[in-house]
Amino acid sequence: DGAGATVTILDQGPAFDPLSVPAPSMSVPLEQASVGGLGVQMVRATADGCRYERRGDSNAFIVWFIAGRAPPKGRRPRGC
Repeated sequence: DGAGATVTILDQGPAFDPLSVPAPSMSVPLEQASVGGLGVQMVRATADGCRYERRGDSNAFIVWFIAGRAPPKGRRPRGC
């Protein structure tokens, strides 16, 4: 039925593709884990799709969610 949401995040920082960041290791104890990277992983694990675009001097990160659809267990959803 097309129900869902699309979120576009724009910034004018240096070019940065968040999808190029490798998934963090979850096998490291919390005390030894490095700061950062979990937000990107959370998006990858919950979104139905996402993409990065460089638009002139801006970064655009587009994420979409389809209502009523759960991502496959243990895998990234398609597009992320």
